[in-house]
Amino acid sequence: MSDEILTVRGLQLAAGEDPERVVVDGIDLSVREADRIGIVGASGSGKSLTLLAAVGLLPGSVRQTGG
Repeated sequence: MSDEILTVRGLQLAAGEDPERVVVDGIDLSVREADRIGIVGASGSGKSLTLLAAVGLLPGSVRQTGG
C-alpha cells in the first residue's frame, strides 16, 4: 500500500483554443503523507497552473491535454 496522497504523471496543459499552445508540458510529481514540497521556477513557468490542475481547479481558459 502506497502512502502517496497526490500523484501526477505527464501533466500537460494548453491555454486558449489552440491545442498547440502548451503552457505546462510533462510534469511528474508525487507527494507522500507528511511530505513538504516546494515548487520553484521563473514567473509564468506554470507553477500555479500545475497545482490548480492537481486539485481540479483549472480556470476555463486552460485545458488538461495530457497526464
